[in-house]
Amino acid sequence: EANYDHGLLRNQLIYTSESSGINAEYGGESDCLVEESTAVECNMPKSAGNVVKLNGCGGVLSSEEANYDVCETELCNVKKCNSDSEGTLAECAADATKCKSPLFTDYEGYADTANWGCGECSDENVCKDCDITIGGESCSTTATKTFKCHNYNGVNLNGESDCLVEESTA
Repeated sequence: EANYDHGLLRNQLIYTSESSGINAEYGGESDCLVEESTAVECNMPKSAGNVVKLNGCGGVLSSEEANYDVCETELCNVKKCNSDSEGTLAECAADATKCKSPLFTDYEGYADTANWGCGECSDENVCKDCDITIGGESCSTTATKTFKCHNYNGVNLNGESDCLVEESTA
């Protein structure tokens, strides 16, 4: 008789079955039971029209790869966007396709007239969009660096300032 050590991992249910068909909403979490040596895999349908699996546990058949995203950490199969410049992630609605973030300007920082989060940017002069992915990996914050410069009042030194620029700026 084989004796397996089983590990239990939590996973997001992405779509729930209703009498009208498939409903594109997150439906809670599911326990996925696997052998301890099995790699963690969660899946998420790319659209409600292509759903075959009704829970997010495990990978998918090669014939279904075009219809699903697969990720490899617990509870990773949910759409997320940055909610602030620190990279804090917030969950988005199942039908969300874009994340938005304020534009970054060297020496000024992020535009304070635009919000972070799920959805499309309404004004491209102050914010930008990116395609949403499961886990939020595609919508990163701008890598920045801060350095000091002297301040002047006319030709006289008048203290120091912190200067904030994008990391790739010389």
